[in-house]
Amino acid sequence: MGAPSYNDSDPDFELAERVRANQQRLTAALQPQYDFIVCGAGSSGSVIARRLAENPDASVLLLEAGGSDDVPNVWTADAWPTNLGSERDWGFQSEPNAALNGRALALSMGKVLGGGSSINALFWARGHRSDWDYFASESGDPAWKYDNILNIYRRIEDWHGEPDPDYRGTGGPLYVQPAPDPHPLASATLEAARSVGIPTFENANGRMMEAAAGASIAVASIVAMVARGCRPKSPAAMLVTEVLSRSLTVVLLAG
Repeated sequence: MGAPSYNDSDPDFELAERVRANQQRLTAALQPQYDFIVCGAGSSGSVIARRLAENPDASVLLLEAGGSDDVPNVWTADAWPTNLGSERDWGFQSEPNAALNGRALALSMGKVLGGGSSINALFWARGHRSDWDYFASESGDPAWKYDNILNIYRRIEDWHGEPDPDYRGTGGPLYVQPAPDPHPLASATLEAARSVGIPTFENANGRMMEAAAGASIAVASIVAMVARGCRPKSPAAMLVTEVLSRSLTVVLLAG
């Protein structure tokens, strides 16, 4: 087991150090029972643990099978490919596919604090309207409908691009910006799609997610969650707060 740790390039490094010290204390004296136990400290598990731990009267234990995300390969944005196939990757593979000459494809999933958000390619990709409305229909719960989820997306974001209040949010925990210097091939691909009648959009997470049909190769406008060249880790964005430093216990290498 271990405690989560954070690199000293984080602007909230002093707070992170207090969290580190508190986690060392909490993990050294694990309780026989907790009010809530969350298994998996990926993007979803981190958010669930945070929301539960906002109640100061609740004891919350967050279990992660992998280790710490405080390694250069994780928090250096350009180093993301080095995590694929490493000890921070579960190493899943698809079944062999006859349409791919029998090849099996790598299905990388994060085995580390932050889960997939610590090893992915840093693209911010939302679900389509049809997906969310389908979830609402299948579950019988209108809270899953796209219009409701869109409001949640806006609350999550701290958008640093052209203002778009209908689709983008500001002041949220996740720094999101347009790709700062897209490769010329990306622009050429976008133009090629347009030339054959494929709809293209100015933003991969706005109107494109409401299109009734067709496809959009919006490579030039796909956004990366990169601030100051560092990966904005899910635990760093979601867990490093004063309230959580007191009420949440994180155990690493728990698999």
